[in-house]
Amino acid sequence: MKTLPIFVAGFALTATFSALGRPPEAESSASFAAHEWGTFTSVQGADGVQLEWNPWVAPELPKFVYDVRNPLGRQQKLVLPNVRIAGKTGTVSRLRMETPVIYFYSKERRTVDVDVNFPDGRVTEWYPQLANPKAQATPARVDGLVSTQTTMRWGGVEILPGDDAAAGKFPKEAAGSHYYAARETDAAPLHVKAVDGSDQYEKFLFYRGVAQFQAPLEVSHWGENAEQIRIQNHAKQPMGPYFIYSIRGNKAALVEEPVLDPGVMDDKNFRFDEIARPADEVRQELGAKLRAALTKAGLYEKEAAAMVKTWDDSWLGEPGLRVLYVMPQKWADEVLPVKISPAPAEMKRVFVGRAEILTNAQEWALLKETLHYAEGGALEKKAAIAAVNNIGLGRFADPAFRHLAMKLPSTREFSQASFTLLEATKPANAKKQVDLADAP
Repeated sequence: MKTLPIFVAGFALTATFSALGRPPEAESSASFAAHEWGTFTSVQGADGVQLEWNPWVAPELPKFVYDVRNPLGRQQKLVLPNVRIAGKTGTVSRLRMETPVIYFYSKERRTVDVDVNFPDGRVTEWYPQLANPKAQATPARVDGLVSTQTTMRWGGVEILPGDDAAAGKFPKEAAGSHYYAARETDAAPLHVKAVDGSDQYEKFLFYRGVAQFQAPLEVSHWGENAEQIRIQNHAKQPMGPYFIYSIRGNKAALVEEPVLDPGVMDDKNFRFDEIARPADEVRQELGAKLRAALTKAGLYEKEAAAMVKTWDDSWLGEPGLRVLYVMPQKWADEVLPVKISPAPAEMKRVFVGRAEILTNAQEWALLKETLHYAEGGALEKKAAIAAVNNIGLGRFADPAFRHLAMKLPSTREFSQASFTLLEATKPANAKKQVDLADAP
């Protein structure tokens, strides 16, 4: 847990906090506090190039969550002639802003307005309903390009500390979702009156988005399996601590490094075979280290645990190589400004950057199987599909194919083979892409 500026003690004060339905350790010294966490994910090749990508699979979100294609919770007509609005899974981008949530802590009931601005990005999903939901689906033409509004507003958000009845009204679906893990905190329930007049309750304000700007940390490497890794901080603020983490089969390897100053690069040996241990053991260790880093950055213990639990499967369980790093609040404030009115006495914002790394060995294996697919018969094509699925690219196969195409001479045959192989390796639950395209 983050060390509080002032430790509170005494039976009377403890009783007061208990009456609010939260233990004293969950309370800031401020009478009104807001905390936020979220993730920015990029995909990078061996050369450090940050790739455009599409994860294919629809975000694992409950159906009650709103998105840009259905901002009012029902199918919308085209908002401009000949223009479709792309959802998150229909958008190719360099950076994906995943699951920011804003919590509120208050000693008394109060009502606030919350404005979130993503000037260099695009909001794609949110819950509860916004005060300006149609703005998220209204394209604006800037320099001949179609974009969307990037400012969200939640108006009249009621903060209801200790209201168990409100907590019992949180929406829930039978299907599982990582979304619900974010509720496992001591934050106050929230109430929003939607534009359709319905009452909506939640533990937090939730949103997601995409962007084309570069992630602050560039990761390049040498060696077949990234035995040498270079981390470079291109931001104006220090980044970190950071964790280099790789999973191969039932083994995993972890290297932890401290904060990296602006403009500084750090070269590290990452010899997997020498430092690998049982994957479950390393996974638990990294989870504990991440929770500690997140609380040190400003989150409460339950918030940090909820964040790690939300992303445990992808951060800690997916095969592959990645770098996870803590982003400073100043960076978040510049990239993603938030205004809460009236302003809380304390505002903590903790984001984690995730750089998913494509290794030379993965790209070489992908190239070989693409050639086998292009030149083989039905059996060879089937074998190539199975081999690509075993490379361990998962939802990052799309940027791997894109990066491979960038480095090879463009031929019609290879492009066609890589496209059809890519389509053949999509997961069964992959959602059909919906791009900004002319309507039929």
